[in-house]
Amino acid sequence: MHRWDVSDLASLRPEDFELIFAEGKDIDFLLLGTGAAMSRPTKPIIEIFARQNLPLDFMSTGSAVRTYGVLLAEKRKVAAAFIAVQNAT
Repeated sequence: MHRWDVSDLASLRPEDFELIFAEGKDIDFLLLGTGAAMSRPTKPIIEIFARQNLPLDFMSTGSAVRTYGVLLAEKRKVAAAFIAVQNAT
């Protein structure tokens, strides 16, 4: 677990995922919580994941947190990055 200082999807940069890519061989995919609503990451984010051969799945942060819990219970090799929200549903 690492601190992640990303506060919104618009400010997300490929460099924000350096730790994920450094540990990429130990995970099957990244689950990205995009904030209060599901939004598609920018093209540079999608492209960097494709170049790293690391699947990226994105959804609202509330949904991503719930999904992450289920995947961990299933002992899946998943990493997650969540953009914080006040009241995730």
